Formats: sequence, structure tokens, C-alpha cells
Amino acid sequence: MSTRGSKTRFRTPWAWALLTTGLACGGSDADNMTQAWEPDDGTASTGEPGDGSGVNTSAGASSDPIPCDDVCESPPSDCQLAPGSCEMGSCSYPFALAGTPCTGGCSSPGFCDAAGTCLCAESCADTCVDGPNMTAACNEVGGCLRTCTAPFEDCDGEPTNGCEVPVGMPHQCDVNGLNAAGGCWTAYCGEAQAAGVFNFGTYHCVDCSTCGTTDGGQCHWCNHDSGTWFPAEACECGEYLDAVCDPV
Repeated sequence: MSTRGSKTRFRTPWAWALLTTGLACGGSDADNMTQAWEPDDGTASTGEPGDGSGVNTSAGASSDPIPCDDVCESPPSDCQLAPGSCEMGSCSYPFALAGTPCTGGCSSPGFCDAAGTCLCAESCADTCVDGPNMTAACNEVGGCLRTCTAPFEDCDGEPTNGCEVPVGMPHQCDVNGLNAAGGCWTAYCGEAQAAGVFNFGTYHCVDCSTCGTTDGGQCHWCNHDSGTWFPAEACECGEYLDAVCDPV
């Protein structure tokens, strides 16, 4: 190769072939770049149909939530109301008022609760039964109303044993709990903390000065340690006869 002036000449044919081969194989960096955007003609660079927006729709792009049905006009039960609202691709429906008649899966008409569920009337009748010192009946919304026979109260909230505690009656419990046959203390629901009070979880018993009559006109005094009676003796009880031990 020789140089004349500013021009460069190749003296041998193999040098010229080498140069032209390099240009054909290498090219420039600009010629090797691939554009990442899509044309705005509805066709993606992958050959799949595009959306015509000129935005990259490659794998990994987020998709829209599943659309809601007919602006939420199809509630799943008759205790939910249309129209609902579409939230994150799912319909949300307001609840019908408690007591609204419904059918659901009931064999006879039921009533809606306050949480969108139909309460079948027959299911209430099956479980709403009387218990000891308790009467039970289904109300107009399919709920069970239980009523205690005074002076008994349902201190433990367990309907299977009815209303178990004779509240405010004299001579109903002792240091071991309820004992209507031989106890001389008074029972109340709940717990309390005071001298002369004995707790039994759902109820408590209160000790006080009291006495009771026995056959033959005898009377016996309440033992403050045990909550049971001392042996009967001939005596006069006075103001302590059948006294109720007041709660503290």
C-alpha cells in the first residue's frame, strides 16, 4: 500500500478483499441495534397483534382485573342486594336488612340475618328447645329467644343446661357451689371479690347471718365456714330467718 497526497491505495488484491470482507461482516454498531418500541400500526415486533398504542407489550406486563358482570346486578343470594359495586374485579353487594324474608336453601321461607345469610325457619325449630327453668321460641327473623323462669338465670350462657342458678334466693349454695338441699348461702351470676364471697366461674355465692326452720318448729344456723347448716336446735331465728345474703 502507498500514499499519495491524502489518498490511500491498496497495492495488492488480497488487501482489498480483506477490507471489503470486514465491512460486510462487521458493520457499524448502529446497524446492529434493534429498536424496542412497537410501531403504531397494530402489529407487535413479535408478529403477534398489537394494541396500536406503540407501547411494549412483552411478557411480564401486568394485565387488567377481570371485569365485573353487568355492573354487578347478580347478587349470589336473596339476602344481598343489587346493584353492587365493582372492587378489584369482583362485585360487592350490600346486605338486606335483618328479618327480610328469603328462601335460600330452605324448605320453607326463612329470614335474612345482618350478614347476608338466609336463616331457615326449620333450622331454628330444630335447635330452639326448652331447657331446665327455661322456655324457648323462634322469633320472626328465625332467631331463638330463650326466657328464664324467675328467679333462675342462665349464668353460663349454655342453653343445654337451661337457667341453672336460682339468683337472689336464700339457702341455695355452699362452699362447694349450688346446693339447694343443704346450702345456706345466696347465689348470683358472675364473679365478685369481697369477704364472704366464693366464686365458681360463672356465678358466686355470698355468706351472711341467716337461719332456717325445720320440722317440729326447730331452727338451725348457717355455718360460715362450710355454707351448710349446723344441727337443728330449738330456737328463735328472728330477723335472720330465711335472710338473703346481699351481693357486695
